[in-house]
Amino acid sequence: MSILLLIDGLIQEGDGPLEHYAPTLGRLWSNGRSGHIFLPQRKFIPEEDIFFFDLFNKELPERQHQDLPLGFFAALGLDLQPDPTRSWGRLAFSHLRQQREQLLFVSPHRTGQTRAEIQRLAQDLAIELAIDGWTIHSSLNEHLLISYPNPLHIRTTPLPPLDGQSILEHLPRGSDNNVLQRLLISGQLLLARHPINLERQTQHRVTLNTPWIWGVGTGPTKSPGILQLPQHATCFTTEPVVAGLARFIGFDHVFLDDFHLDLTKLTEKIAQACHQGAVLVHLTEPALLGRHGLKTQRQESMLTLDRTFIAPLRQATAAAGQTLLVSTSYGLNPQGEGHTHPVPWLTASGRELTDKPRASFLAKLTPHQSPQNLSKPFELAQEWLR
Repeated sequence: MSILLLIDGLIQEGDGPLEHYAPTLGRLWSNGRSGHIFLPQRKFIPEEDIFFFDLFNKELPERQHQDLPLGFFAALGLDLQPDPTRSWGRLAFSHLRQQREQLLFVSPHRTGQTRAEIQRLAQDLAIELAIDGWTIHSSLNEHLLISYPNPLHIRTTPLPPLDGQSILEHLPRGSDNNVLQRLLISGQLLLARHPINLERQTQHRVTLNTPWIWGVGTGPTKSPGILQLPQHATCFTTEPVVAGLARFIGFDHVFLDDFHLDLTKLTEKIAQACHQGAVLVHLTEPALLGRHGLKTQRQESMLTLDRTFIAPLRQATAAAGQTLLVSTSYGLNPQGEGHTHPVPWLTASGRELTDKPRASFLAKLTPHQSPQNLSKPFELAQEWLR
């Protein structure tokens, strides 16, 4: 069986040679087979989820007047036993700036919140949201998981791609849009007087003046999905929506906490899971750091990941006679924002996992130089599960 390792933000435009901050990956890319995946363009799915909707389940296409239930999948991935009749969604916080007669969103990498800030806002917002019928269930890396007691017919736009966009062009649409509009207004009133913004000002950080909700929907009907899974498959991920999608189509899933991630133990768990079947591992820290403009910290994170996780994972994969596939669910532009440009992938097995590097990674980076390009992530799944 194979291991598919997906690292969000593995590649950022303007990066130097991969060998400098991920030498093990540089070696694998020089020795193994590689190519690029051409990602789908989807306006109403965040970049961290686009890859996985295409990879896992085409039976959940985008619907014209209704959100994909990203909140429900996050709750499913967190083992919250979500009531499928409630509407689940994701709530984050942004800043709207005045430009002439328009109110424009400020990029999430400039308005990012720490986990402590998210938890504090959750506590202070709980009563305000409850008045309008909403319940806060969990605080995640950059947002809250919330639910509403009734089904909502809503069309929203995810927050990450809204940098520089006018709020008037992206207000919730649908027959129940007034429910989200009330939440928006009450959240703005609370943020206007919240002490967290005084603290952010003293730290020379952008204040938060607007909540934003997306991915609102009820639980979908149980479906086997489109992947022809082997008898056993396991997904390790730090993204709750991915964990929920994996569980939805039949994976065993292990949700990982980015802030308390023991990479040595993770390697051991992956090695054990590989003896039972296919394994997918999905990590997000490099993208989170890149999104907040922390380029140096991102490369330091990649170096740590390479030394303490990818290197021992390569050795364990070689010892077990298995295949390792590596890719990224999305890359980053120079500002640290996600995009859906073609992303690289590699696969290595046998001596390719242990030989000294034969060529530079950069020599294999340009899509037109490789005959092994894939048109979509599902083709990578076929490579992985073959």
